[in-house]
Amino acid sequence: MDATLAQDIIEKLALGIDPNSGTSLDDKVFHNPNVIRALFMAKASLASKSKHSQGSTRPSAKSANAGKKWEAADKGTLRQLHIGGATIRQIAAQLGRSNGGIVGQLIKEGFLKDREAGLAAIQLQDAVVDKERTGD
Repeated sequence: MDATLAQDIIEKLALGIDPNSGTSLDDKVFHNPNVIRALFMAKASLASKSKHSQGSTRPSAKSANAGKKWEAADKGTLRQLHIGGATIRQIAAQLGRSNGGIVGQLIKEGFLKDREAGLAAIQLQDAVVDKERTGD
């Protein structure tokens, strides 16, 4: 099965459409070999993407200081911004670092327990920012 066909099947399933008949889904759909293969391909793709990307914490072209040694001044700025309530993304932007670099340093500084806590903090902060942006 090629990826295009798998994508089409996954999209139709997400829309509640039987990819074989075009009608509304019924339980028999999930016993179709093409549907099963498409779901496994989607699972493998997501697992692979997750292993390589680790969310949105990878360095990007915008992270000018990504991978560089942390200077004492940068550590001080990190602490001040974090204590002041800045989000991980805001701190990363200000220091020219990746989100993952900020999380790693916050762990070293004792502000976060582990990487999972950092990723959860990013998601929570993003949700708060989105809520503020939409006015909900």
